[in-house]
Amino acid sequence: MRRPPFPLTPAREALPWWSEGLRFGCFGCGRCCRWGPGAVFFSEEEGRAVVEFLDIAPADFKRRFVTMRWGSPSFTERSDGHCVFYDAESARCLIYAVRPEQCRSFPFWPELLQSRAAWDAEARRCPGMNEGPLRSAEEIEEWITSARNWLVAREEDRENPEAD
Repeated sequence: MRRPPFPLTPAREALPWWSEGLRFGCFGCGRCCRWGPGAVFFSEEEGRAVVEFLDIAPADFKRRFVTMRWGSPSFTERSDGHCVFYDAESARCLIYAVRPEQCRSFPFWPELLQSRAAWDAEARRCPGMNEGPLRSAEEIEEWITSARNWLVAREEDRENPEAD
């Protein structure tokens, strides 16, 4: 019997395309806050943090800043599609200190990390992608884990809505 030219061992799992890391540095341009329309989802815990940060009643927060048009609570948008918390004068987020995980983890979203093509397509809109400091594969894995945990928490919030 002839032997194969290589050992018959299980194939190692392929490394992700970004295993050498990715460059990203936020330039504070605010483009990610102005891509609307789009949803900026938040968990119940994140909503409570925004309420506390703004020092307003939960009912006022929901009335002024929350929409359910995407099927889950998300921030409303202005008529120009910008996030309601984007301040055009300063090009900054008004709730930056308590911004949701969706905002904190950008651009290291699982869907943008699925392929180099997806990453590069988004990089055409975001000048900080492929620029700035090199983010290690370990850092990227942490962001992915955080994003997945956030998605699980959001789904749990949807399945078990808190009584008002």
